[in-house]
Amino acid sequence: FIPSKIEQLIIDNKLTKKSFCEKVSISVQGLDNILKGADLGSSKLERIADFFKLPIDYFFDRNKIGRASCR
Repeated sequence: FIPSKIEQLIIDNKLTKKSFCEKVSISVQGLDNILKGADLGSSKLERIADFFKLPIDYFFDRNKIGRASCR
């Protein structure tokens, strides 16, 4: 999970943290904690992804995750 992607989307969309948090039902303190690396539940991540109309995978670096081999 790459929290800085959320922060960059907020900046790119010219949102304040407060207005963004109100739109996705997250406290500003909760967002600050997420941006510092705190655990983010799947429901919050889904709301954020839906708000920006992005797939949840956008917030992860899928290229660095090893793939398990199927036998």
